[in-house]
Parts: sequence; structure tokens; C-alpha cells
Amino acid sequence: LSVGSYSFNDVSQQQEFNETILRAYKAEAINNSVFTGKKANHYVVVGPLDLPASRDFVDEMILRAKEQKVIELDLLAFEFGMGVVPDAIEDAKKEGVKLNLKIIPREVFDRKAVDAGAVRFSEVGYLDVKIEIKKLEASVTLTDFSIYYSQDSLELDGENLQKGKSKVVLDNGIIKKITKNKDGIVKIVDIATSWIDWIDYWAIDFNFEDRQELKLIKHINGKIEQVATGRNIFDNQWQSFKGSSEKIELTSSKYQYPKAGKYKIAVKVIDVFGNDTTRVFNVNVGK
Repeated sequence: LSVGSYSFNDVSQQQEFNETILRAYKAEAINNSVFTGKKANHYVVVGPLDLPASRDFVDEMILRAKEQKVIELDLLAFEFGMGVVPDAIEDAKKEGVKLNLKIIPREVFDRKAVDAGAVRFSEVGYLDVKIEIKKLEASVTLTDFSIYYSQDSLELDGENLQKGKSKVVLDNGIIKKITKNKDGIVKIVDIATSWIDWIDYWAIDFNFEDRQELKLIKHINGKIEQVATGRNIFDNQWQSFKGSSEKIELTSSKYQYPKAGKYKIAVKVIDVFGNDTTRVFNVNVGK
């Protein structure tokens, strides 16, 4: 199997994958341990290569962390299964473990990006919606959004900001906007008062199963084959941006399905830091 500039053989696929992820995460590998690696005082676990990190998998890691008196655990995965967010985070806290769930970016397979230290693992988020279906029409209302940033994931650093520029950061759980004018004067303003303030924009794919992602596999004999990854492509069919008025629409327009049946609705939220949180909902239309 070949992905980008990295290759994984059948025997040690997960092990080589772990090494690739740890290198991008700047963590040290640990041998003969249930944990994959360590970064500063955080223990690190890399999730499965081809599957979402399930609730059972996450619960097992929390149990092992508790047994070994690990205070902080970073769990890295491409996706997390149902029930992990936010429940597993809260359950880990009750067991004395701070659980940081982080999404593995596709840039981990770009060796140049890894060597340049340009790969960023985003914190996992949680969203919830209300879906209203009438006959063949559906609309979606965004009802909740949360993100679980670890305190060391972003820095409040106005001194390094270029003149005339601004950026959004997290400081002690509060979103702040830092600006530096042409005279070099730094101004810091709190901009978040509710979960809506964390959102830059959100979008909906009302028929998430209609297009599958494809990848190229290079076999030992040199043959190149195009196969489905099992993941679907998100088509942006409706979206709402935070405009100059700082207000965002929380209810979508109505979407008309061509016929009755079972569909998957994918809802994507992009937060003010540019990170993606996506959740998929199963619906029955016209029944």
C-alpha cells in the first residue's frame, strides 16, 4: 500500500503507521507498552489505521491509563466512533485522566510538511442538530457545538504578530482576538460568549452516501488499482457563514429529496481556528 511518499507493507502496516504518526506529532515511541508513545508528560495512543477509534477502544485506553496512573492521555485517530465525544472525555475525567482526542490530518503523509513541522493535529469537537422531515423535504437546525482544546494547543502571542494583522486564540478557555495596528500597539478583545461564537461557518450534505472517496494502491507487481476507501466525499449543499454582523443562520433551507428512502445527512462545523467537526445522521425520508 502506498500513500503519498510513505508505504506500508502487509506485515507491519499498523506499526509503520504508528511511527509515521508519532514522527508528525513529535512524540517519542515507547516499546513494550499499551501506549504508542510519549510527548512531554503526555502519553500517546495512535488509533487504528483503517477504522474509527471506537468507544470500546477508547474506554480500554482510559482503563489502562488509570491502572498505570497516567494523568494525561492524547489519543490520535482519523475518526472517532459513536459515543466517544463528549461522553468518553467526561468519563475519563471522573477516572482522574485528562483525555485529549485529536484528529490526524492527511498532511502526516507529506514528508516535507512533517519535516517542516507544519502538521497540526486539531482537537476533536462535538455538534448536535435537530432534523425536521416533512414528506420528501428536510431541514437541519444546529442546536449545540463544543470543542475540547487542551490549554497548550494555542498560544497567546501578540508580540510575534505582524503589524496590521490579527488572529484568534484560546486563552484559559476564552476565545480572544488579538490585533496589532501599524504603530505596533496590541489590542486583545474577548469575542466568545456562547457556543455560537466558536463557529466560523457550518455546512450540510443532505445525501452523504452518494459519492465515495477513491484511492490508488500500488501492488508489488507494479499494478496500480483504484479502490474505494470506505469514506464518503462531503458535498457542500447548504452553508451559513458568520458575516460582518457576527450572526449566523442556525436553521438551513429545505432540501428536496428525489424519492423516499434511507439517507445520511452529514453536518460539518468549521470553528474559528479552522478546525473541522463533522457528524453523520441517519434519516428516513417520505416514510
